[in-house]
Amino acid sequence: MNRINDKKDMQIIEEQAASLDTIHEMLGSGKWTMGFDEAGMMEQVNWSDEFRRMIGYQGTDDFPDVLESWSDLLHPDDREHVLKGVQ
Repeated sequence: MNRINDKKDMQIIEEQAASLDTIHEMLGSGKWTMGFDEAGMMEQVNWSDEFRRMIGYQGTDDFPDVLESWSDLLHPDDREHVLKGVQ
């Protein structure tokens, strides 16, 4: 697995993240982020308020920042296959 080796790599990542934020804002789209540990295992997920509104939820009380909030919406026949790609 590649690692972020220096400040330049981190600067590039931060600039790209800012660009994506701008794009989401301009399009009015909902975004989410996932955080991974050094082994590549997902350890956190954050759903934007716009994403929640787009799928009919109001906030973290009814759609918490956990993967299961989203994965529980998947059709049971598809859940295992889809989750292999994100976990």
